[in-house]
Amino acid sequence: MSAPSSPSLVDSAAHIGQATEQVNAFLVANGQPQPSFDRDAPPVFPEAPADIQAARQQILDACQTIYDALVGPAEYLRWLACRDRKAPRHVQPPVALSFQHRGPHPVGPSRSVQ
Repeated sequence: MSAPSSPSLVDSAAHIGQATEQVNAFLVANGQPQPSFDRDAPPVFPEAPADIQAARQQILDACQTIYDALVGPAEYLRWLACRDRKAPRHVQPPVALSFQHRGPHPVGPSRSVQ
């Protein structure tokens, strides 16, 4: 059996835990709120040193790696065909649901209203 081409779920989860502790320590030390979608939460991540920004990006990348691994190739391709996979599900609906239907359309040549 060949070596896995991507990190194991446990390795990715451990990496997320380590980087999250680093980001959390920065937030607490600087009196920043925890990131959330609460009504009064800041809309963007606060200004932070390069090492904290790197840890934040590592968290995002490792989360995406776990998501991709758990979804698998077949389901990944179905989602890829329907939406931008990096957009959160609650923000980016499947493409078919994002079109606004304006009611029935007449069959035949188009007509303009003058």
